[in-house]
Amino acid sequence: MKNVRHVCWSLCVWEVYISRIIVRPHATVGNVYLTETNLVFFVQIGKVLAKFVRPDGTEEKEFVMDSQDGIVNVPPNVAFAMKNMDATDSVVVAFSDRPLNDHGDDKQYQVFS
Repeated sequence: MKNVRHVCWSLCVWEVYISRIIVRPHATVGNVYLTETNLVFFVQIGKVLAKFVRPDGTEEKEFVMDSQDGIVNVPPNVAFAMKNMDATDSVVVAFSDRPLNDHGDDKQYQVFS
């Protein structure tokens, strides 16, 4: 799996999509906002730098998360990205009301460069 930044598995249970995302060391995932999808996630393993930005520029938040932290809610139209802070894989678990790879719903947005 050379040069793969992340691996994602998803399943749907009673109209809730559960995704397990393996983020490779020092990789960034996200840099996107979802126009209709409601998303919550937590870090199961490792440590990530999470950043959230309103695309209109009115608000920005950034913090480090690990498995001891709680669940974060990402409402529609908030751009987000996560950067793995560890030298080993980090694992993020997400719950959403639509599949995360619904390309009609996601809009690219540069949260981290």
